[in-house]
Amino acid sequence: MAGDKIFNASDEEQVANKNKSAKLDREQYLEDLRNVMNSKSGQRVVRNLLIEARFFKCNFTGNSHTFFLEGHRNFGLKLFGDLEEACPEKLHLVLIDQEKVRESGATKKK
Repeated sequence: MAGDKIFNASDEEQVANKNKSAKLDREQYLEDLRNVMNSKSGQRVVRNLLIEARFFKCNFTGNSHTFFLEGHRNFGLKLFGDLEEACPEKLHLVLIDQEKVRESGATKKK
């Protein structure tokens, strides 16, 4: 952009400002994850993202498709790591075996 100042990595003030901004962005992201995990619908979304990322599966296929699947899983690993950092006390909520929950009637729609 025309008005943006070019980042100078040798300028200590610019580096400090960039680090401060990155830390604030990270803190906001982790707070957003906490907010998502505070709702049942957010927990379902996160669980479904981990399922889609094949986080809970072995991705070895014996051919190059393994690399493609591991790319998906890498996203799941990052998300899981972020959840561990943001709200470790809520991780069990996305790891619950859905079949057991359904059998108990805990997720019946009203």
